[in-house]
This record gives sequence, C-alpha cells and structure tokens, in this order.
Amino acid sequence: MDNKAYQSPQADLSLEQASFEQKHSLFNLKGRMGRVRFLNYSFILPILLSVIPFIVSIRGFLDADVHYGTGDQKVIFIGILNSLVIALWSFLGIFVVLTLLAGIQRWHDLNKSGWLTLLQLIPLITMFLWFIPGEKQSNNFGATPKENTALTFIPLIIFAMVILYLALMVLKYG
Repeated sequence: MDNKAYQSPQADLSLEQASFEQKHSLFNLKGRMGRVRFLNYSFILPILLSVIPFIVSIRGFLDADVHYGTGDQKVIFIGILNSLVIALWSFLGIFVVLTLLAGIQRWHDLNKSGWLTLLQLIPLITMFLWFIPGEKQSNNFGATPKENTALTFIPLIIFAMVILYLALMVLKYG
C-alpha cells in the first residue's frame, strides 16, 4: 500500500518561480509603493486635501450671519479666522498621516526600514524617493508593487500640464 499522505510535495515551491502581485492600499504599514504612485501621492494629495480648508472656511462665512453683540465686522472676521484655523489643523493632521504612510511604503520598496520616513523632513530626501527605483524582485517587505497602468499616469500628466500652464502665464503676464 502506497502512503501518499507522507510524501513531500512534487510542485516547484521556490519564490523565484512564483508570480505574486501586491494589491495596493495607502492605509497599510506593510507592502511597497513604486515611484509613480509615490509621485502621485506627493503632488496630488496636497491639492486634494486643500479642499478641506476651503470647505471649512465656507462654514465660517455661513456662521458669519450669527451676530454676537456689537461690531458685526469683528464677529465675521473672528468666525472666518476660527474656521480657517480648524481647517488648517485638520488638513495638516491628515496630510502628515497620509504622507507618512506613503513614505513608509516607498522606503519598503527600496528594502529599507519604514523608520527612514522621518528623514523626509529634509526636502531633498523626498526628491531622492521620486527618482531612485525600487527593488525589482520581492524583498523583505513584500512582493513587487503592482504594475502601473495608464490610469496611474493620468494625475501626473494633469499636474504637469497645470504647472506648464502656470509657468507660461507667469512668463506672459509676469
């Protein structure tokens, strides 16, 4: 009687032959992030998050209809200023957390510890992360990042077009 339950597997289980694809999530301390996605988060995230102070400052304008005592202009100014301060603090908190998460994943793509994200307080270090390619194979922090699609490049192209347009306007109307 042949006892197959105790035989070793016959399949090739080496990691070199395996093809893993990592699902991307910004809200994850594990995994890796490639250069293009990191560029997207570096440029587009501040633009998207700047909507928060705008919306909250509109709340300040709407609250300006409520008048306390005398000096309507003073009340309006204080209401708007209060809303902007709240908005800026909320923007800063969200921006810092999301930037740290993206930075950790980018350092993981370089096979380095996520603690090196603290070096991103130096602006040139962030630029370093934009241009240095990550590991092409699986590393200590996971499988290679998902391949970039055309959709990944669209935010960068739009951002480049806006910067080019603004530069041309400065040159023209300077």
